[in-house]
Amino acid sequence: HDQSEQIFKPKARYIEAAFHSFAQENEVVFEFKYLSGILPARPDQPDGHEKWVWGYGDPSDGEITNIELSTQHILATLHQKGPFVGIVGFSSGAAMAAIIASHLEKRSMFNDQPWVTEHSALRFAICLSGFRLGPIYDKFYEPTIRTPILLAIGSYDTVITAEDSHSLAKHCQFARIFEFSGVHYVPQFKESRDFRKTLNDFLEEFLFDPPAQQAPRLSTQAGAIVRSPFNTRPFLRTYRRRREIAVASGFTKRWAISALGNQVAANSITSASV
Repeated sequence: HDQSEQIFKPKARYIEAAFHSFAQENEVVFEFKYLSGILPARPDQPDGHEKWVWGYGDPSDGEITNIELSTQHILATLHQKGPFVGIVGFSSGAAMAAIIASHLEKRSMFNDQPWVTEHSALRFAICLSGFRLGPIYDKFYEPTIRTPILLAIGSYDTVITAEDSHSLAKHCQFARIFEFSGVHYVPQFKESRDFRKTLNDFLEEFLFDPPAQQAPRLSTQAGAIVRSPFNTRPFLRTYRRRREIAVASGFTKRWAISALGNQVAANSITSASV
């Protein structure tokens, strides 16, 4: 929380680099578009302030005030700027990424909500220090989320603990886990090599081929040491040219990915989730 697209973008530079590395090997182009939250981090926040959140409240067991406004805003952006194939989020943004992925694959369950969208289900979500919301939001997690999700977990994170992230993973049919020796931050230089490999394997598995026929499993990729709520988000558009038809037809297939940070933080973790 307490961030904006201008603040979050530098923190995500190694995430972008990992995508670009994959792009070079697979004839894909990724374009990131960062989007700030729509709610002021503090009621007395002056105009022009760069700190925003996606909602207010206790994410563990209470209701998140104004989460419906942020959800509607994100879905509208997906519709207007997309289509997108994936979403990336950090901390509370990762919690929101999972919610958006769930909503898009279970649209019929949310017809009573004002934020209905025609956007298709995403091909993947990447949740960095992600967690699930409290029982009041169980319908986002039951039935389990089928959109493939890669979770990055800092083994020494005390803001969003490994247990919190694993709790989210249990509600994802196609969960892949990257654990690193770190705390509450987006994977940086020292984790970049291992994260890049994990992301590459994950995208190879899910970006081009949907998981409909794949058997669910939980897999873990270790970082430097093996162990084991809504901010800004970059939206990626991807374009993949298939080698086998590129020369014959010049065909280019358009892909899209969206990413979220930790700006939809709850009051209980406001000062700790930066």
